[in-house]
Amino acid sequence: MDEESLFRDIHSHLMLQAREGQKMDTEMKLAERFNVSRYRVRRVLDILSRMGVVHRVQKRGLTLVSPEPEDLSKSIGSQIQSVGFNAMEFSEARDLIESAVLSLTVKRMTPMQLGRLSETFDQLERVNLAPLAALSIHQTFHSLFLEGCGNRVLQVFAAALLSECAQKLAEAGDNLPGSFVSEIISLDRDLLAALRAGDDEASRAALVELIDAEVAAAAAHGIKAD
Repeated sequence: MDEESLFRDIHSHLMLQAREGQKMDTEMKLAERFNVSRYRVRRVLDILSRMGVVHRVQKRGLTLVSPEPEDLSKSIGSQIQSVGFNAMEFSEARDLIESAVLSLTVKRMTPMQLGRLSETFDQLERVNLAPLAALSIHQTFHSLFLEGCGNRVLQVFAAALLSECAQKLAEAGDNLPGSFVSEIISLDRDLLAALRAGDDEASRAALVELIDAEVAAAAAHGIKAD
């Protein structure tokens, strides 16, 4: 049995055991079941552990990991980072995914969520254009906007892309021009006003400008431009 087939079979077997509420097989049992060495099984389990699928505890065996949406976003983000997509791909992906999020957010955002968004924006306006502080609050603002869609699948993928851009911008730190921070604050203001009004078209226009500004700045500090 080749490595890919072994990985697929062990993964499927463990997921079936988890769904049926069974205790997951040990490394030794898996080796016996698939008639391979424990070394080969251990390599598969190491990969599954690094992927965040299972958790290995000495003398206690395997347990299935049930990650929170934030953990999934981080996992996806780390894989995106390792591939190194270019700025155009980031911009297109964010436009498509966050536009879908936006349509739901306009319909579903609760008054309480909108209140939290407003409070966060008030903090953003008080940071006096200090780049790192502004970026941190801006990311919180954007994360709250994503939560408003009520769809955790979309939220996970959108947050992964947002986090990658935010990391590149944070690395730039004080090298970011004040004009960029001013633009981000202005666009956040436009987005908030449109969400308050339930205006899907105005929200979308502000969001597209915001994404383009972020990706362009991130491209100058780490994301490939072509």
